[in-house]
Amino acid sequence: NEGNHSNLLKILGDAVTLFLEDLKISGNNKRVIGMIYSEFGRQIKSNESLGTDHGDAAPVFLFGEGLKKQFIGDLPEIPDSIPNQAGVPMKIDFKEVYYEILNGWFKLDPNEMNNIFLNDKIGSRLKIF
Repeated sequence: NEGNHSNLLKILGDAVTLFLEDLKISGNNKRVIGMIYSEFGRQIKSNESLGTDHGDAAPVFLFGEGLKKQFIGDLPEIPDSIPNQAGVPMKIDFKEVYYEILNGWFKLDPNEMNNIFLNDKIGSRLKIF
């Protein structure tokens, strides 16, 4: 729990907690889901500022009472000795996450899904709603 990255994640976590509490107070806790993602992946090894540099896989956090699952995917296997510039391999395509939100949460028409994903047969194995 040290370094700027750790501090920023704590600020983010505190903000999400307050947001969820506000949703509950307003009675909208079952109507709203949230999503936080990094637009680029991360490397495993900390850099000089105790953060991480750009890498392959990126984290995605979905939160809200409408989710069925708390955690999706397997924890990455991280070796004891980490080569410099090594990244966590991607396990879930980001398009699957968007597909699941549009289909499972917003109940978008399957024909519209084909237009959005340009007939790329994405589908979803996540089943989070």
